[in-house]
Amino acid sequence: VTVTDKAKDKIFELRKEEEEPGWKTVAARLSSASVEEQRDAAQALGALGDPQAIPALVAVLADADDAVRELSVRSVETLW
Repeated sequence: VTVTDKAKDKIFELRKEEEEPGWKTVAARLSSASVEEQRDAAQALGALGDPQAIPALVAVLADADDAVRELSVRSVETLW
């Protein structure tokens, strides 16, 4: 899975907001009202590499947006 520049930017943006954002900060974005932010978060969680994020990703597998679901599946596969 290739991490897009946009997802990388999101990770760095979140790291600036907190000393150590970890997966929980990014996972909170999965419930954003912005579909774009949900997509970025789903992809960023895979890039962060913390398997503890898997339950948060599994929780959005029923999301209405196809891309959020697909990016979540890819991230789970990466983390598994």
